[in-house]
Amino acid sequence: MYSAAKKPHTSLYEFSIFIFFRFALCLYSRNGILPVDKLPIKDVSKPEEFLVNPNLLGLGHFVGLDKYDLLEIVTVIGSIFALIAVAFESFRTMSTFLVMWLCHFTCYSVGQVFMHFQWDLLLLEAGFLTVLLARGDLILVGLAKHVPNDRIPMTLFKWLLFRLMFASGVVKLTSECPAWWSLKALNYHFETQCLPTPLAIFAHNLPEWFLKLSVVLTFYIEIVGPLFFFLPFKGLRLFSFYSQMLLQVAIILTGNYNFFNLLTITLCYSLLTDADFKKPKPPPVAATNSRQNQGKKKKPQTVDKPVVDQSGCVYMTAISHILSILLLAASLALTVHFFGLQFHDNIILSEIKFNKVQLNWFVHQVVMISSYVAIFMFFYQVYCALKESVSSRGIVRKSYNLLGTLIITILSLAILFASVHVFSASLSPALVKTQPAAFGKVHHELSRYQIVNSYGLFRRMTTKRNEVNIEVSDSEKGPFKTLHLQHKPTALDQWPTVVTPHQPRLDWQMWFAALTKPEQQPWIYSLIHGLLEGRSEVQQLFVDAATKPKFVRATIQEYKFAKLDRMKIPANWWTTTGKPIEYLPPMSLSSPQMKDKLTSMGLLGSRNTAPSKPNQVTALLRDARARIGQPKNLMPLLAVVLLLLLTKLRRN
Repeated sequence: MYSAAKKPHTSLYEFSIFIFFRFALCLYSRNGILPVDKLPIKDVSKPEEFLVNPNLLGLGHFVGLDKYDLLEIVTVIGSIFALIAVAFESFRTMSTFLVMWLCHFTCYSVGQVFMHFQWDLLLLEAGFLTVLLARGDLILVGLAKHVPNDRIPMTLFKWLLFRLMFASGVVKLTSECPAWWSLKALNYHFETQCLPTPLAIFAHNLPEWFLKLSVVLTFYIEIVGPLFFFLPFKGLRLFSFYSQMLLQVAIILTGNYNFFNLLTITLCYSLLTDADFKKPKPPPVAATNSRQNQGKKKKPQTVDKPVVDQSGCVYMTAISHILSILLLAASLALTVHFFGLQFHDNIILSEIKFNKVQLNWFVHQVVMISSYVAIFMFFYQVYCALKESVSSRGIVRKSYNLLGTLIITILSLAILFASVHVFSASLSPALVKTQPAAFGKVHHELSRYQIVNSYGLFRRMTTKRNEVNIEVSDSEKGPFKTLHLQHKPTALDQWPTVVTPHQPRLDWQMWFAALTKPEQQPWIYSLIHGLLEGRSEVQQLFVDAATKPKFVRATIQEYKFAKLDRMKIPANWWTTTGKPIEYLPPMSLSSPQMKDKLTSMGLLGSRNTAPSKPNQVTALLRDARARIGQPKNLMPLLAVVLLLLLTKLRRN
């Protein structure tokens, strides 16, 4: 059941873990910005200690490797497992997905500020559900080819998608962000997002009424659309699926959000069943030429089966279609009413017609009812799985299915209780008091694994695009030369790049740095220190940082999209407003401000440039990294994964 929904997860692990490997040298190596060897990771010596904190770097003392060397091995193992799982369906077992989850969890645990994104948490939660969804390892001997318990975690996938989308839509309004309440968020979004694509500038120049209408459509897809997820009507289910796909594709076309949109699309497969992927069988063609049947052996005549009256099924299908149309029409009518949609002078005007009190009441009701629905649907699927397990043929298969169903049910029930608690606490805290105390206790126990999280993307819309630029010089008084990152806008004629599913971690963090003060981004001092020392690991993050400067400073300046002339591609994509403002003053290796920050971070002093215990493994790692280097893009990997997926799709 739902076999088609399991395939994309392996490729997402491949992208995520390999992307981490790509930047591990620059960010976490001994000469990187935030060396992982400096982290206080406790060595694990007992199984129960590993269960409390399943960070694979805690096992380094068993194999005699430093933390960073083991981190590179973890990323290599995770990438290899993911690539093999993409190619071979029989390899997509529980143990395989558990290994990939452990690798990603380890990367997240040591990733620090560069891994603190909602999509990293989303992949951890979805990845653990994939462990529960995957076939048991006995599939290799043919025992677990068909098990009934996959319907249980699939319900949790649908519940995760509901929480993600509904929360992402609601928090835009509960945050009281003026841009979202005025429906003008897209007037700023395409220009101020972290890494826009080339199409973003054209979307930014669309008419304002169309952009406001697009915001209304976004609210409809994210808030109203999820209300159809658990309804038993195929028409609404497919409508929800395609509307969610439309939103994700639109985001991919106009912005670079790494693997997040692909992961969300993967979650959308929980709205489908295997029957939605099967082509209808053509009716049998009767032989018309009697000569074709000459000389053929006649088959023995069989008694015709009694014709089953399918009129009841036809009536139920008709009723389902009618109810789907009525519910869809009602949702559209309410959207028109509450967003004040009306035609005027060949355009569609829109304006929010509800207030915050009405919004809070609506959110409270939806969170409460949806939690009950999720719990009911979960236990219904458990009942169906147990019923199917009991009816299995053979005592061995029946025992295997029953045991597997019970184990999956217990693990899934814990995740369900914790997720209901988190969902309520984030959107309607008053509901937490009405829930059993066990919900909160289960969440507390599971929180260390990051397999149940709260979500809410684009909570507040940034209305200005400020860019922090790193500048170098051999003199404190200048002139200063601006260093360029590969994807972050710096030069005015720099084309926006397309990097999905890759996430340039430093480029993203520089965008957040522009929204805050340097004191809130202490890692930037380590970045500058690496440039001043001329460390190649840090220089590789920039396109043109090949020399060792004596002074480094940081400036901040507002960027805007250039105005388009008849929607033609401009010579310069960007314009700047005003003069650059000092973000950090010129600093050298002897600057007191630099020393104080690095001392507080424990990064000042000599660094071990080589493993503390060199061996054949560390030598092999160094040789492999020297040969691979710092890949400029992920297009070769993307091409390989897509080729494997298309090959499997064609065979199926």
